Amino acid sequence: MVEIRIIKDSDNESNDHRDRLSFFKRPDTSAQNSIGISTYQLAHIKEEHSPSINKRYVFIKKLSDGSASKLYLALDTKTNKEVIIKKISKNEDWRYELRILKILKNANAKKLLTYLDFYENYRFAYIVTTYYKGSDLFEHIDINVPYSERNAKDLFIQMLECTLECHNLNIAHLDIKCENYIYSNDFQTGRRKLILIDFGHAELMSTSTEINTHKYIIKKGSSNYGTCFYLAPEGYHRFYSMYSDIWSLGICFYLLLTGEYPFAGDDDEYSANVYKGLIHFSVKVPEGALSIIKWCLNYDPRLRPTIYQLLSNKYFKI
Repeated sequence: MVEIRIIKDSDNESNDHRDRLSFFKRPDTSAQNSIGISTYQLAHIKEEHSPSINKRYVFIKKLSDGSASKLYLALDTKTNKEVIIKKISKNEDWRYELRILKILKNANAKKLLTYLDFYENYRFAYIVTTYYKGSDLFEHIDINVPYSERNAKDLFIQMLECTLECHNLNIAHLDIKCENYIYSNDFQTGRRKLILIDFGHAELMSTSTEINTHKYIIKKGSSNYGTCFYLAPEGYHRFYSMYSDIWSLGICFYLLLTGEYPFAGDDDEYSANVYKGLIHFSVKVPEGALSIIKWCLNYDPRLRPTIYQLLSNKYFKI
């Protein structure tokens, strides 16, 4: 078993952050509607898709264009509803994402992205999911921040409940961020609710490696998973777990309250500050909220709370 040493702030007065990372040591062995679609709109979708998918779905517009995948808004001609189609190069590991989405569907998850359909050809895989017409939470932050503590708390509880559904299925999302929580209308209550989307980085923790009673997914390759401004420090060593999601949620809560991130700098400087654990609360937040944020942003992932611990905390009962 690999030895992991917890470094407390009082153990070392120096600024040498390398000592603080001593518990991220790798194990000795590798782990294994009807809507109007104009001719003009359709003319903008010129890429060749799988002939079989074109029999049912009409591609309306491209929503995003990444190096490994592209996202489209499309019309399901069978149900007359809009859907999202993710087109993934077969050079990527698309099977794993498909497997995760099918687990969510089989579990009838209410607060997570809903898988609908799948197609493939020799070059691409196409994953069809529900289209949520609401904007994402980050867009709301841009307009409404600073939220009152009450409103920020209510939103954060919804984020926790979405993530809890994910964790209850033994899945670490690994790309928790405000942009991945989408507003959707709850037709039973008539109220808006948050849905957690984008499971492209998600991992089943059943494939994890145990290191001193804590389970990690150990990613291979040179690139980090997740999004820079939300990435936990262990992610820079390509160690990931459900507690990486907790760190990201802490970033989200501070963002809801202030419109700022709790680390200074842009991109590389920000990442360096996360790596060193140099938290910078540039905007004051209420004491109760601050204690929750600090708990989530504990540098040692084993000392961060679970979703259950957060939801049962007295701060969220007030």
